[in-house]
Amino acid sequence: MRDVTTSDPGRRSRRRGLRALGGAMAAALMAAVLPSPAAAAVAAPDEAPEVGTETPYGYMMVHFVEDSDGYAEKIYLDVSRGDDPEQWDQLNGGEPILASDLGTTGVRDPYLTYSPETETYYIIATDLRVFGGDSGTSDCADWCHWSSNGSTKLNVWESTDLVTWSDLRQFDVATTADGATHAELGMAWAPEATWVPDYHGAGEGAFVVYWSSNVYDDADHSGSTYSRVLWGATSDFTQETYEYGGTLVDTGADAIDTTVIQDEGTTYRITKDNGHGNGIYMESTTAHDWWDEAAEWQLIQTEIGAGWANDNPGGVEGPAVFKRHDDDHWYLYVDVIPTIGYRPMETGDLDAGWTELHSDDFWMAPSTKHGGVVSLTKGQYDVIRSSDAIDAPQTDLGSVRISREATDDEVRAALPANADVSLAHGYGEGELPVDWDLSGIDASTPGAYEVPGTVRSIGANLNDWVGDGGSTEWDAPGRELFSTTALTVSAEVVVAQDAGVTLRAETRCVAGAAVLVTSIENGGGATSVTVTTPYGEREIAVGVEETASAAFATREESIPAGEATLTGEGEQYTAPFDARTCA
Repeated sequence: MRDVTTSDPGRRSRRRGLRALGGAMAAALMAAVLPSPAAAAVAAPDEAPEVGTETPYGYMMVHFVEDSDGYAEKIYLDVSRGDDPEQWDQLNGGEPILASDLGTTGVRDPYLTYSPETETYYIIATDLRVFGGDSGTSDCADWCHWSSNGSTKLNVWESTDLVTWSDLRQFDVATTADGATHAELGMAWAPEATWVPDYHGAGEGAFVVYWSSNVYDDADHSGSTYSRVLWGATSDFTQETYEYGGTLVDTGADAIDTTVIQDEGTTYRITKDNGHGNGIYMESTTAHDWWDEAAEWQLIQTEIGAGWANDNPGGVEGPAVFKRHDDDHWYLYVDVIPTIGYRPMETGDLDAGWTELHSDDFWMAPSTKHGGVVSLTKGQYDVIRSSDAIDAPQTDLGSVRISREATDDEVRAALPANADVSLAHGYGEGELPVDWDLSGIDASTPGAYEVPGTVRSIGANLNDWVGDGGSTEWDAPGRELFSTTALTVSAEVVVAQDAGVTLRAETRCVAGAAVLVTSIENGGGATSVTVTTPYGEREIAVGVEETASAAFATREESIPAGEATLTGEGEQYTAPFDARTCA
């Protein structure tokens, strides 16, 4: 059974002409059929129709990028343009959102799902790094090695707002919570999960998680085998709640990349067949326990999306399926391998199968590959858009004064809670919370401290790592995650002295020479203090709640960093100043 192509013969002949060119040229020309981002203008939030915050509105897609010239096997997120599932904007400027520092340090085939019980979103993904990773030996290299002795762990991140994501963790689908092996699996890849609200009984839900694996009869993983789609269950993608289930798809030949969608009591299962020539095919069942081997499935369609790959059923994989909010209309994205990425299919009736979607308005970034899509509410959509910041126009957020021995909570309360930001894709200006790093403050020691802060944008998530000595080898020791796209700001925290007098020092350039400027803030009664620097000493009288300053000429083009000292009423305090070059 073949999928039905578009009824427009002109479109069909143009498409076949592109296929005849083949290779990179065909990919480039097919991409050119889709309009550029500029061709589909983005409606700013205030132009969108008024809808409630809980109204279904917009979509988020998780995916990865195939790039043999760079380490791109990370997590990427896109969001729909308004409530239109046929146009997509890249979040974080198209840069990755998350990276893995565990296992193989690679992330492929991610999927995004949701637990209504805990109101938590999860990203799960394959632990595999193809480019620059462990490729095995000459006797069994690349896919031979990965499919027989690769990682059986899944990468997991979680979030309650789809903006700030947790630290990465992993769990092993081949073992029990106590570490005992219950299945000899070559690797676990292309995981997805479907929430079953009554899996453990009424009101006790769990995810049925399913993935592809070669299955072996022995611990050496020797002998001939093939890939099956297996399943297990978990409430939160941890080893503690995970239990192995068994086989979901076994055709007697390689089967991979299963995805599931449900509608009115029917479960539709879409799988890639790599053994019988069927390509991507779809089946359905009305069984409640659709994951059970006893469930009976009816074939609906084969060779889905083959037209996007020059009529090659094997040229597409990684299907991602989802439903529109506003009517009975579904989308299926098929990944044209190896690097072209997703191309769209559509249907108004799941039982009738899929047809290619050709639209001048469809847009998605090239090489968007193998992921999943979730539906959003208007409130979630607005939060995501307002968190996609590209700049913090003002990075110096000023100075605050705290009392000596102030607690961290008191320091944070004194610091600015938010920073102004510029938003991506024409969404104007906004403000986002700032997470302040107070590790450099000693609240027991008076003085001025520069405090760094990170704006809580989507780009603040940890999307890269480095090992000891700056190594990026997959097995480098001492791997530590960081963000390459975080927006940073700073503020000054002044820890007041007991007598209420605070000293600050900074360097400036005046007429080509460095000048040291000191500032004395008096929060108490009138007093007289002495300020001593490497460039002179001054006695300064400071009135009640006044600020006085003194400048010290150095007559040098360049001076090193140093300290100024304040002495008064039997106490002595210091304030550091930075080096300055004025040449």
